[in-house]
Amino acid sequence: MSICACGNRDLAIVTSWSDRNPGRRFWSCLHNERRCGWIGWFDEPMFPRSVEVIPGLIRSMNKLQESLQQATLQARMYKLIILFSWGLFAIHYLKHGRNGLISEQGYCVMALCNQILLTRTPIQHA
Repeated sequence: MSICACGNRDLAIVTSWSDRNPGRRFWSCLHNERRCGWIGWFDEPMFPRSVEVIPGLIRSMNKLQESLQQATLQARMYKLIILFSWGLFAIHYLKHGRNGLISEQGYCVMALCNQILLTRTPIQHA
């Protein structure tokens, strides 16, 4: 085990995510107020190919996580739109009864509500 230049023996193993040493672990002093930082490497140096590949993999993983977050938010939005449209449907049904489910032009009211909410454009009648 290493000892810090300040004499501290309370060291932590920390992982570097720099481009030069991705995933390589090192000893770090726990006295943060002294800002001792890096003491020495815990791991052996990485192979040059690993140093080239790992940062690209990390960037790809970050992009995938961002895409997943966007898709999750979009799915939540669609769920809310569907719930809202069914709420409108329920209100319409309670107000007009079963006869109110089909409009005068023969359109299903629920289909009209969903199309308007999902596409955000009004329906063009022929």
